[in-house]
Amino acid sequence: MNSDSSNLNHPDANPGSDARRPGGAGYPIRQKIPSPGSQPYPAQRRSASDPGAPYIPPVPPAGMTAPQGSSPQAPAPAQPSRPRRSIDWYNLIGRTITSMLAAFLAVYFGWLYAPAIRNQMVWWPTNTPTPVTPSPTAAATATITPLATNTVTPIPTNTPEPLSTWWIADGGEIDPAVPDSPDGVIELHVDSSAEINPPLDSELWTGSKQIAADLGKALYQEEWYATYSAGWIRWFMDRPLRAGLYELYMMDTVFSSGGTLSFTVQLGDQPLTPLAGSSDVVYMTSQYDPVQAYDTWRSLGLYYIQPSDSVLTVTTSWEERDEYTIVSMDRLLIVPRRSADIAMLNALPSGSTRYVRDDLAGDTIGKDYAMRERSDDAWDGSFQRVLNPKEKVKFTLPGVEPWPIGTYRLYAWMPTTKGGITGNYSLTVDRQLIASDAGTETVSVTVPANLPAQWVEIGSWTTDKYYERPRKIGLTLEIDAGAVGEFPIDAIGFVYTPFSESE
Repeated sequence: MNSDSSNLNHPDANPGSDARRPGGAGYPIRQKIPSPGSQPYPAQRRSASDPGAPYIPPVPPAGMTAPQGSSPQAPAPAQPSRPRRSIDWYNLIGRTITSMLAAFLAVYFGWLYAPAIRNQMVWWPTNTPTPVTPSPTAAATATITPLATNTVTPIPTNTPEPLSTWWIADGGEIDPAVPDSPDGVIELHVDSSAEINPPLDSELWTGSKQIAADLGKALYQEEWYATYSAGWIRWFMDRPLRAGLYELYMMDTVFSSGGTLSFTVQLGDQPLTPLAGSSDVVYMTSQYDPVQAYDTWRSLGLYYIQPSDSVLTVTTSWEERDEYTIVSMDRLLIVPRRSADIAMLNALPSGSTRYVRDDLAGDTIGKDYAMRERSDDAWDGSFQRVLNPKEKVKFTLPGVEPWPIGTYRLYAWMPTTKGGITGNYSLTVDRQLIASDAGTETVSVTVPANLPAQWVEIGSWTTDKYYERPRKIGLTLEIDAGAVGEFPIDAIGFVYTPFSESE
């Protein structure tokens, strides 16, 4: 090998000199480093047949320059290139939504259970513990004091004490029912709320069970007694009544009763006079014409009870009786009426006797056009308003008890309505139609529009003197189909005038 070739394996001792740098000026010439394993390093083996350019050893990278006189060092192996990562968007979006949902649930449950958590963590040490003294003071004054005032005060007003131990809230529960008793009744029994002579356990009295058995009739729910013997009875209340208007009723049994009884109503020692009705009762019998077919409550009149500590009593007495005038003793009813009805009674013209019957005691055909309404201007607080009837409306107030014969002036209490409808009134005596004193069988009345609540005079009727005995007075009101407007149906007032001695 020549000298040039021998120098290929022995590089210059001063690799930084310009003698071996074709570029001069001491700048190193960057030579591409062969791939690892392709050529031996630091010398290149060449064949003799390839006299190429002399081999110039590569300059090691910065920081790898070997000191002079040292053997050359092998270069660091090349770092493998990192694979290019692709983004999984579905996975990223799923994780984002899951994280947001978890955060929302954490906040929501934290807010939801914050009070409970806070209560469970009251033991947690703090620098400013909650004072114990103020909390019981606020709870005691803010909650307990108003409760006592708000609950106790209204009780006497909203739920007053019953008028009597024998108070019945619904008059419909009584047999027979009392339809015109919207505020309940007091029921006094002859065997528990009365003093009677002779005593009921005397052989002079016969009980209803024995009477029903002798007649072959069904047993009565209530116990009553009948006698031919002379005697007296006095019903009494168990406590004083509140001031107000009351109507009293006596039972007229269908069997074993007849004749006439006069009752005395007293408040303590003070006798009371009825504002309407009569305390004289003519008892009906199964032989009466028309025949009495069922037990009937007979009114003893309307009475005003003034404030008093005395109790109400009702007394009657009788002489010996025969088989046509048997005395029967059953129950006595006390029915509260509205105090506002007193003003209506005072507005009704006076006569020897006044009778008032509410529409609740009657029957209405065509109820689809007769609507019941509550009103402070109505008798006992309610009335029927007939509105634009498409069919005939008929109201009947049957005669259920005999009244004395004579002349009756008829009045209708009419609460305020739009009016405009004409009603036709007629009167019956013992179910027989009689003519009015004007000579017509019916009397027509047209209700004025917006008429203030008042009594409206209908007309007058006079009974005959047939046998000169009391008669059952009934009333009928008819409103034609197709009428336009309104018509009120409420209480009916009968003002009685007896026949004069010359008649």
